Amino acid sequence: MIWGLKTVAIFDFWTFEHFLSGISIGTIAIRCNWKIFKKQFHINKEVEKVIIENATAKGIRLNDGTEIGARKLIVSTLNPNQLVFDLIGREHVEDKLARRVELLENVFGCIMWYSFAVHEKPRYRAGAFNPDINETEWLGLQPDPDPIHIARECRHAKLLQWPPPKDDYCPTVWCNSMVDPSYAPEGKHVLQNEQLGPPASMFSEKQWLEIGEQYARDLVDLWKDYAPNMTWDIFSSCSVMALFMAGWLYP
Repeated sequence: MIWGLKTVAIFDFWTFEHFLSGISIGTIAIRCNWKIFKKQFHINKEVEKVIIENATAKGIRLNDGTEIGARKLIVSTLNPNQLVFDLIGREHVEDKLARRVELLENVFGCIMWYSFAVHEKPRYRAGAFNPDINETEWLGLQPDPDPIHIARECRHAKLLQWPPPKDDYCPTVWCNSMVDPSYAPEGKHVLQNEQLGPPASMFSEKQWLEIGEQYARDLVDLWKDYAPNMTWDIFSSCSVMALFMAGWLYP
C-alpha cells in the first residue's frame, strides 16, 4: 500500500519512483499491473488514520470511512509531523519520539520544479570516461562529490540568502522520456529539474515571476558546464512549478 503527498489516498507511482532511487517505473508499473491496480485507486480522498492493532499498522482509513487493509507494508511520504500526529496518533508513539518530531521545523522552503521540452537529451562531458552517465535518470549537478555543497545550499536557504553562490547550486535533473518515449514526440525529450527554493512568502508574486525566469537561465548556464549541448538552441519550451506555488500564496 502506497500513498503520496497531501494524504491523498492513491497508489502514487511517482512517489514510489523516488522510493526506488529515481528509477522511472511509474508508467511501466501501471501498464504492467493495470489489471491488479485498476480497482484500487482512490481519487480525491484523504487518508484519515492508519489502522493500528496491537502496535502493528494493519491498513488505512479514508475520510469517507473506507478501510483498506495492508497485506505487507504501508509506505508514506508525508512529513514526520503529519505521519506521527495526524495519521498514527501520538498515543501510539513514545514520548521521546513525539518530542523529537515536535522540534522539527516544518516551514523551510519550497521545491521549484521545471520541465523543459528539448530537441535532444543532454550529452555530458563525463560520458568520455563514464558512458552510463548519459543514461542516468536521477542526476545531481555539482562540481565535486563533496556533500558540503548540499549542506551550504541548505544553509543559504535557511538564512534566506537565495539564490546561493553558483558553486553551491546542487540542482537535480532527470529525463523520463529516455525510459518512456510516450513523454515526448518521437526524437524529442522532456527534461525535469528539482531545486530547493526559499519559502513562498519570502517574495511577492511579481518577484517570483522574475525569479522563475532568471533561475531557468541560470540553470541552463550551469547545465551547459556539464553537458555542452545544453544551449538554448535545443530548447522548445519551459514550464515552472514555482510560479504555481506563488499563485497559490498570492491568488
